[in-house]
Amino acid sequence: MTSAVPLPQGSQKCVELSASKPVERSSAFLHPDRMFVSDEPTSVTTILGSCVAVCLWDTARRIGGINHCLLSEVSKRKRSDLEAV
Repeated sequence: MTSAVPLPQGSQKCVELSASKPVERSSAFLHPDRMFVSDEPTSVTTILGSCVAVCLWDTARRIGGINHCLLSEVSKRKRSDLEAV
């Protein structure tokens, strides 16, 4: 299976060293407001500020994914309305 979205620019292969044996896997950088899905071993990195990232793993299908969600900015008026509740 290929990834649901193209690999981000700067993707490359890396080797993960574990206690049992080295595992070759791809690596990718996830930009804001993007998603990555794959059934291949992949190390995905991203940078979070006020954003949220969610990682999911389907053990039956052995497919994993991550998304990088941008949080919308709440105006001062809306924020004060929310605090009053």
